[in-house]
Amino acid sequence: MVIEINDVKKTGEIQEAFSNRFPYLKIEFFKHEHAFEEQSNETPYDKEQAIGTIRDGHVHGIIMLNAERKTGAVEQEFKQRFDLNAQIYRLQAGKWIQTVGTDILSLNEQNEIAKDSASYYNPNHTPK
Repeated sequence: MVIEINDVKKTGEIQEAFSNRFPYLKIEFFKHEHAFEEQSNETPYDKEQAIGTIRDGHVHGIIMLNAERKTGAVEQEFKQRFDLNAQIYRLQAGKWIQTVGTDILSLNEQNEIAKDSASYYNPNHTPK
């Protein structure tokens, strides 16, 4: 999956593209950076926020997000290449949790863990 990053794109557009590929994950953007395996404790930017208004560097480009990319590496690439403070979340037991402590897992592994959790906690789920 390829996501284009530019100053006119809104955070919600990136979030939508990300969640379309990984439906049990979401990505949020924050004002302040967080360390590897550390959670963000602030309110994320609104989905209508233009990328150009939330970063000092204004590099345009693309980010490749394949299923085998490690969660922490994706967050770091958003910061290093695009000056965006990203945090990935996983749906767990019906709630969104930050992937803190599991940043070494791939996006696919995170998505599968969340999918299994959703199946377990959804009483209407029919196993295939």
